[in-house]
Amino acid sequence: MVHRFKEQVVKRGDIKLFGSIVKEFEKRWESRNGTMACVVTPAQSQVKKKVKEELRSQGYTVKEEVQEQLIGGVAVFLGNDYLIDNSMRGRLRQLQSRLLK
Repeated sequence: MVHRFKEQVVKRGDIKLFGSIVKEFEKRWESRNGTMACVVTPAQSQVKKKVKEELRSQGYTVKEEVQEQLIGGVAVFLGNDYLIDNSMRGRLRQLQSRLLK
C-alpha cells in the first residue's frame, strides 16, 4: 500500500513533498489515537519533569515545547485537543474574560 502511495505521489510530481506528507500523516495518526502529548513550558520550569513523567506513565509520547515568552506555569495538549492551560498567560486570559463579562 505504501509503495502504491509513493507511486501516486511520484506520478503527481510531488515527490519533493513526500517527507512532509509522511510527517503530517504521523502527526495526524498520533493525534487521532490520542497518544501524543505536548507540554509547553517556559525555559526554567520545575513542573515539566513531573508532568512529562505522569503523561509517559499513562502511555503518551511526550513532546516538549519551550516558549521563552511564558512567565511561568505549564500548558498540556493531548493530540490536537487542548487540555490544561495553567500558564500565567492562560490565567491572565481567564481573568480578562471574566472581568469583561
